[in-house]
Amino acid sequence: MITARRTRLHRAPTLPAFRAALVALVPVDSIDRARETFVLVPTRSAGQLLRRTIEDLRLRPGAAIVLPDVLTRRDWYERLHQRTPGLPRLLTPFEREVLRSRRYMKDVKRFTASVEVPLRKIVMLVATSLFLMRSMPRANSVRRCSIARRSLA
Repeated sequence: MITARRTRLHRAPTLPAFRAALVALVPVDSIDRARETFVLVPTRSAGQLLRRTIEDLRLRPGAAIVLPDVLTRRDWYERLHQRTPGLPRLLTPFEREVLRSRRYMKDVKRFTASVEVPLRKIVMLVATSLFLMRSMPRANSVRRCSIARRSLA
């Protein structure tokens, strides 16, 4: 069953105005409304910052607020998966990458089977190079993060 959802676009001239508008949209006064709402954020740290901002702007001394779920995309997928009975387990990011890589190499082999032998070696070399280049940005970003951590320490 598909239920209705409401997506809204809000513009703000500054970051504090954006935060204030976002906090004003989040229902914190009603338990039912808060439980029916979730906020999708890019990272968990962004979610923690949003929670802290909501608490700073909406929490009054002696009062309580009910926060909606603040989830990343992956957390949201996991929550949907938990609520739907009978589904196979979710794949880990590593397992998904292995399946993508196997499919990629299978497609390359199928393509090169229809090509003459001298050209086949060139196509395999180019495909392997592209495969390696595709995984390099992730390795470089990890290396940059570890270098930044070392320089901050």
